[in-house]
Amino acid sequence: MSEAKSDESELNDLLCPLESIDCTLAFAAKDWSIDKNDAWIYGIIAGWDDDSLEELQDKFQWTDSTIVRLKKLHNAFCLLRA
Repeated sequence: MSEAKSDESELNDLLCPLESIDCTLAFAAKDWSIDKNDAWIYGIIAGWDDDSLEELQDKFQWTDSTIVRLKKLHNAFCLLRA
């Protein structure tokens, strides 16, 4: 096996856990918006739509900068999975 192929295979193996985490959240029979920490984790991995973020911001008293940070973390997670 060539070194490039090996590197690609290794990268795919490393990304597999990220995909597994994403699928686990997406298919879990759980309301991720009830607990502040769960909502934060879900926001990083799966992302929230703008309406949901507005509700969560009110519910957990997140600042505008907190919402911006959460969106940036979600975008970074998506880049890792790409």
